[in-house]
Amino acid sequence: SLSVWFLINTNKNFIRNFTTSMILAFCLVLIDGYYQYFTGFNFFNNEYLGNRLSGLFGDEYILGSYLSRLFPILFGLMLLQFSQNKLSIILIFMITIFTGGLIYISGERVAFFNFIFGLLLIIFFTKKFKIIGIISFLISMILILAITYSSPNIKSRMIDKTLNQTNLLTNDGNFTIFSKAHENIFSSGLNILNDHRLFGVGPKLFRFHCADEKYYVSEGCSTHPHNIYLQLLIETGIIGTIPVIALLFFLSYMLFMNFSFISYKYRKHLSDFQICLIIAILVSLFPFIPSNSFFNNWISIIYFLPVGFLINSFYSEEKNIDEK
Repeated sequence: SLSVWFLINTNKNFIRNFTTSMILAFCLVLIDGYYQYFTGFNFFNNEYLGNRLSGLFGDEYILGSYLSRLFPILFGLMLLQFSQNKLSIILIFMITIFTGGLIYISGERVAFFNFIFGLLLIIFFTKKFKIIGIISFLISMILILAITYSSPNIKSRMIDKTLNQTNLLTNDGNFTIFSKAHENIFSSGLNILNDHRLFGVGPKLFRFHCADEKYYVSEGCSTHPHNIYLQLLIETGIIGTIPVIALLFFLSYMLFMNFSFISYKYRKHLSDFQICLIIAILVSLFPFIPSNSFFNNWISIIYFLPVGFLINSFYSEEKNIDEK
């Protein structure tokens, strides 16, 4: 975050160059992903077996997560840099539609939720281009419905498997949190937490403690607990979790206070760029879905990337006010 802030302050073309690079990266990932879906192989000959799509990421099935978590940042950067250009507005429109479709095709259910959640927040809270967001959302949903009906494999994973794992269609009242495997991991994690509430067991050490028969629940061990806040509580304790929860509530408050029905006197005057950055952070910190390890290398980069842009944005505003 501090490195991004430093680069923006020392290089006046950094944001524009970064935006251009990010657009090219997104387009490359999208083209390669759709090519793999339709032909069975991507540009590097990675095979698509009809279940989950990886695209340029090879044997790492993070295509959907990459797109969904970076999408609000890219959307904000494009609004900041190119919103006056009609061709750029069309590009925003096209990237939004094809991103939603490819995330769904990737078979990553959490990533698909993140994309829908982020796009709806962008539609509700940004001031400009609401119409573009709404139309993009509707067309994305039509594309996704078409994919669902044309691909039994994708429908099976995204809809049927989700309903079966959570027992939503049964009448026995035994609702499952995400899946039985997730429930067992959460149970093992809660057993560990009960003995290490204040400071936790240490970052990235869940994998060792969950195997201890004292804490282990059937099939309840993994490299991480699959939920950010449970992981933070287990590995860093209450002391390490409070700052992240405080950030979640603070950013949620800022976003809520920017809503149009709030009295003008009390409303927070955030730019659309700032709103998109806050949404990117909130998507990553959303508490009620499975998640990657908080201390994972590539996901940490995505967590902290929008923070640097946001710090610079707020700092620049304060600096301009002081100069005036």
